[in-house]
Amino acid sequence: MAFAVLSEDLILVIFLLSQRTHAPVGGLQPRIVLSHVSKQWRYLSLGSTALWSDILITRKTKIHALRIFLDRAGNHVLDINILHLPTPRRIVPTMRNALSLLSSRAHHWAHLCVIANATTLHEIMPSILNLSLPQLQSFEMTQIKPKSVLHFGPFKFNPESLQILRLRAVTIHLSNPAHLAGLHTLDVEATSCQCMLDQMCLDNLGDATIQLSHPPKMLCLRQLSVMAVIIQFPTFPSLDPTSIVSLKLGGFRGSSPASIPEFVELFKRMASRNLRELELDAVKGFAWDAFILALQTRSPIYHHLESLCFRSLTLGILDMNFAHAFPMLSRISLFKVDPQPLHDLLRVNPNLWSTLLISIDTDE
Repeated sequence: MAFAVLSEDLILVIFLLSQRTHAPVGGLQPRIVLSHVSKQWRYLSLGSTALWSDILITRKTKIHALRIFLDRAGNHVLDINILHLPTPRRIVPTMRNALSLLSSRAHHWAHLCVIANATTLHEIMPSILNLSLPQLQSFEMTQIKPKSVLHFGPFKFNPESLQILRLRAVTIHLSNPAHLAGLHTLDVEATSCQCMLDQMCLDNLGDATIQLSHPPKMLCLRQLSVMAVIIQFPTFPSLDPTSIVSLKLGGFRGSSPASIPEFVELFKRMASRNLRELELDAVKGFAWDAFILALQTRSPIYHHLESLCFRSLTLGILDMNFAHAFPMLSRISLFKVDPQPLHDLLRVNPNLWSTLLISIDTDE
C-alpha cells in the first residue's frame, strides 16, 4: 500500500488538502471518510485539531455533528463559513442553534465568511456584532441577490489580528476607525465607494456633507479592490495610498463631464510610488476619459507600475502620453477589450518598453 511508506506528517498534509475541496464522498465530508478507513488513519485524523477546524454552517447543519467537530478542533483557531441560500425565507432553528454554539468559541475564530440573503443577514449579524473576536484575521460578507445595499455595525475588530476584509453588496461601520490599522487587503463590490473609503470612520454614514477630519487609519493596506455601483465626491480616502501595491478599480462610469475633475483627482491620488499592479474593470464614459487625462503629466504618474490589466472597457486612441505614464511596464492583460489601439501604438513605436508581455482574453 502506497500510504504505508509515507510519514504520518505527510499523510496529515494530504488529509488537510482533501478537506479544502469540501467535496462530499458518498454524502460525507472527506474528513469523516478518512477517519473510518483504518485504525491508523482514525488515530491520525482524530489527533489533528486542524482537520476539524474548518466549520461549514448551512440550513442542513446537524448540531450533534457540530459539537463533535468543535470538540475535535480543541483550541485550534476556527474557519467559520456560513452559507444560507435564498430558501427558505427565514433562518431555520438548526442554523440559529449552530450560531449559538459557535458563539461560545468566538475567541477562536480566525476566518469568518457569511454568504446569505438579506433576511438571513439581518437575523444573524446582530448576534455576531456582540461577539469579541480577538483572533479574527479575515472577514467576508456577501449578500445574495441584493435588491439594495445593506449596512451593519458597529463592528469591533482587533487591529493586531484583522488583515483581510471583503464585502459584497453590504457596507459596515466601526466602533473605532483604528480597528482597521492592520488591514492589508480590502475588497468591496456592488456597494458605495464613498461609504467604504470616505465615511468608514463616521458614526452617521447618511450625511454625505460631512468632511473627514481624521488622518488615514489604514496605513498597512497593500491590496485594494473597489467595484463600486455608487461613487460620490469628494473622495478623501481613509487610507494611505502610498502603501498600496495592487489596486483594482471598477464599475466607474461618470454621469457627466462635470465628474471628470473628481475622477482625475481620484486616479492621481491612488497612483502611489509603491504601486506595482493596476486593474481597471468596466471603467467607461467620463471615468475612462478622466483616467486618460490623469496620465498627461510631465513626470510619469505610474512610475514603478509593472502590470496593467484592462477588463470590459474601450481603450480609444492611445498616444505617447499613455506610454510615458508607465515607463517600467512589463505586462499588459486585456479581457473583453479590443487590442487594436495598443497594437497601433506599438506598431508606430515598437521600442516603448524593453520587455512587454501582452495577454489577450487568457490567463497567460
